[in-house]
Amino acid sequence: MGRSINRKGVSLDRKTLFIIVVLCFLIVPSYISSIDILLIDYFLKAGKYAAILLVGFFYLTRNKISLLFILTACVYITIIYSTLINNGNLISSIRSLLVALFFIMITENESEHLDKLWNAMIFYMSLLIIINLITIIVYPHGLYTTAKIYEGVSYIDARHWFLGFKNGIGKYCLFLLFFISDRDLKKQGRLSGLFYLMFAISMISVILIKSAMSIAIILLFGAGVIFANIIRRNRFAFFNIYNLMIVFAILYILIIVMQNFGLFNHLMIFFGKNATTFGNRLAIWNKAIHLINEKPLLGYGYIDSNTFRGMLGKKDASDAHNFFLTLALNGGFIAVVFYILVLLLLVRNIRAYQYSYQGIVLTLFTFLFMTHLIVENTSNMIYYSIFAYAASCSGKQPNRSSVSINTVMEPMGLQ
Repeated sequence: MGRSINRKGVSLDRKTLFIIVVLCFLIVPSYISSIDILLIDYFLKAGKYAAILLVGFFYLTRNKISLLFILTACVYITIIYSTLINNGNLISSIRSLLVALFFIMITENESEHLDKLWNAMIFYMSLLIIINLITIIVYPHGLYTTAKIYEGVSYIDARHWFLGFKNGIGKYCLFLLFFISDRDLKKQGRLSGLFYLMFAISMISVILIKSAMSIAIILLFGAGVIFANIIRRNRFAFFNIYNLMIVFAILYILIIVMQNFGLFNHLMIFFGKNATTFGNRLAIWNKAIHLINEKPLLGYGYIDSNTFRGMLGKKDASDAHNFFLTLALNGGFIAVVFYILVLLLLVRNIRAYQYSYQGIVLTLFTFLFMTHLIVENTSNMIYYSIFAYAASCSGKQPNRSSVSINTVMEPMGLQ
């Protein structure tokens, strides 16, 4: 499609460059968003909504709406309704819906040419992560400050870099490594030099900002895809997506049981000062559960970070430090149930491709990403592209030895 260039294994033709431009309005670095210039804010918002409308137009003219699209819409419509009845920030809740649906729509639109979308993601996100590492090195104590409010008092938080706070940076790195490894393994059955370069940059980034959870997640994901051929050849039982999600569920149940019986208190006494961070999370979870019990069905609607701090009684609690607790606060158990259906759809389709290259990468990502969300929330909607990629696979069993993209991208939709 027209003239193209190639840099570090990423082919850039005109359509890929167009997608990169679109992504620039949807994946905006936190530092750019923090610039308090009205013209820039209007420009970014106008570009974002124009991109969503354009992608939405092409999506709806296909006459197919996927089950993932419907379930995801139900999650955020529940939050929007709760926001409306609680007199919350309706615009922000609608924006969350539109951005989530954008990543689903653009992925399903490009399902037959997914390499172009993946190349655009890889090129743009690699650039962001490289710039972010530079800001970490040059400004080790933070690139910029943000003003936060707690109990009516404003205070300054400085530990933000080009892509935002430390745990958010780890998620960007994980998403990028997924896109590169998925493309490489399907295309050539091995990882490219670009993967190892960005893996090294990702590890250096999260080590420098001292994000222990991100270090563990990225290290495990990197190790898993590096040994993808061994996993594919031996089909280890423990690597089954069902087994890994059972482990994920057990982790959740174990946390609940230990919390109810006060076992975490003994652990915190044993570890002393090193348990301070985890102790803060336990206090936040307890308060979040108490608030959920007061409005269990629909929650409180969209909650901004300053309101969260007041509700949870912690100045560093911009959310519940747990994705599902935060979701329950926003949309109650109804939103949580719809999201669980999204995950069940995801797991069902990954299972059909369990030991193909794409199945291995998707299994690793899903388990590690969900594990990360036990102790962190995320507002980064890029992962819906990955969900859409997995959920668009048909229910047919693929050829396990094939690495062709054409075997995995039959759109599954409702007429």
